[in-house]
Amino acid sequence: MNQPNKVESEPMSRTMRGLLILISLGAALGGMAASGYQPVRQEATVATLLVNLGSATITPAGGGEAQDYALGDTSLVNVGDAIVISEDGEALLTFFEGTESRLAAGTSVEVQEFSVEENQAEIGLYLTAGQAQSSVEAEDDTDSRFEVSTPAATITVRGTDFLVFVRPDQVTQVATLEGTVEVSAQDQSVEVPQGYGVRVVPGEAPGEVTVWGELTLAVDAPVPDATGLPVVVTNTATGHIYHYRSDDVMMMALGTYDLLLDIPGPLQITDVMFPADTQPETPLELEAAVGALVVRLMDSGDGVIGDENKLLVRLESGDWIGETTVLPGEPLLAGPGAWTVTVAPESDPEQVQTFAVTIEAGAVTTLDVSAESMEQG
Repeated sequence: MNQPNKVESEPMSRTMRGLLILISLGAALGGMAASGYQPVRQEATVATLLVNLGSATITPAGGGEAQDYALGDTSLVNVGDAIVISEDGEALLTFFEGTESRLAAGTSVEVQEFSVEENQAEIGLYLTAGQAQSSVEAEDDTDSRFEVSTPAATITVRGTDFLVFVRPDQVTQVATLEGTVEVSAQDQSVEVPQGYGVRVVPGEAPGEVTVWGELTLAVDAPVPDATGLPVVVTNTATGHIYHYRSDDVMMMALGTYDLLLDIPGPLQITDVMFPADTQPETPLELEAAVGALVVRLMDSGDGVIGDENKLLVRLESGDWIGETTVLPGEPLLAGPGAWTVTVAPESDPEQVQTFAVTIEAGAVTTLDVSAESMEQG
């Protein structure tokens, strides 16, 4: 694992450009104060970053050398650090228990401010691209702040769970999963209640507050623990992308969408519609049935080999391609249908064997691979 950078951070300017999200942090901070938690200076470590998918890069304050972090790595984060999540990545930025932001693929964010005194805290993030879902344990009896800035507006959040998206054209979208959000830009403000969202163009007042569509996705799989699977949601008209997990309540602006269950054998659900008469807080309930593939290494006597060396497995069906590393005998989820499967040792990707495999929904398909043939390439 890479070692975290140890850098001195620069003080944040009090004049923050763009979008500010202000949240009460009472419950989490009250618990810290009760346990004797000491105020954190800006130069100290203020958060941790756990890479859940893909990779992340952290550039320390002042432009120091960037450090890359792989799947499963945890890094310490300081004020002034800039975080970039890979295009296939996801990471969890945690300040303390109950106060965290889940950063989606392609997100760029900087930690601009952190201070704690008694039961009050000020946390400031600057989101320049991508998607952040922030959750905060909150009470009404503190003056604490959790701020996220983007190039478009000022937002005050009276709640604990919300989404912020910064699109490639710098347009900001905000959606409220719980509570109420006040959005201000160009000296105008609107309130965004739970189940609603708003769009803000840089240099303009907030747009109309509208109902956003919500959906849930129940995945039926023949193996246990098939939860929290990555889901990529794409608006078919605008191309806007939303990143979620299969056990999330997913929110998106009204329109038509394609969903991709991003498993080793990807599964797509097309033409999911949220029409103009969509009602707030009434999630569309979708289901997806998938199968599983188990690759086994066999000896010359057709005995299963308990090999601890990982395999590189690629599944391809039409335009859909998935590639991952797996231990022999470990199940891989895949959508039902015909797949071309290639298998190679991770240590020698050139030793490829190719198979035609049919995956059935709700079933485990076993693929037996000769270890001797793999060694011979």
